[in-house]
Amino acid sequence: MKKRRDMKKTIGIQHIECTELCKTIRKRMTNEIRAHNTKMIQKTLEDNKSYKKTKQGLATGKSQIIALKGEDGNIISDRELVIKRVEEFYQDLFTSKFQITPPIIDVESAEDNIPPIGDDEVEKCLNDMKRGKAPGEDGVPVDILMDGGSAVKAELATLFTSLCIQTNQTSDSWNNALIIILIHMKGDIKDLKN
Repeated sequence: MKKRRDMKKTIGIQHIECTELCKTIRKRMTNEIRAHNTKMIQKTLEDNKSYKKTKQGLATGKSQIIALKGEDGNIISDRELVIKRVEEFYQDLFTSKFQITPPIIDVESAEDNIPPIGDDEVEKCLNDMKRGKAPGEDGVPVDILMDGGSAVKAELATLFTSLCIQTNQTSDSWNNALIIILIHMKGDIKDLKN
């Protein structure tokens, strides 16, 4: 690599030699990458792990947002400011513009009237979910819950009844989400509205 850099500085008679050296380096890099990928895939198959996950890990790179336009139209390239701008954009996008006044409910009298969550309700909710989606913070995929049978459904019903209905609160982790990729459709790639 150093020899190639030195040759590029002094292009002249060595042009053919530099071209041949570049070809050799590219071929060697391709062979080394291919050998590494093959080794990783063989290891995955031997360990009986997910081929799909390994293949995603071997992808040449992940597209990341390097720069964005701010609200004022200026380009933001600092990573922290880009993350803050994306957060502000989606906060504004998903914040309701309508003022809704919640109905006043007497919690003490309503608490006695709420029946526990049944296994059939859990089953209906699980059937409405799609298979193959990424798990949440707990790391448990929906597929496992769907295939868990009646024992899992009964435990989930008990958990939701005791956590949500009896304590009148939900887990804070239910409000967390990880947004990984923004899909650019058309127009300026640095403008979040596109």
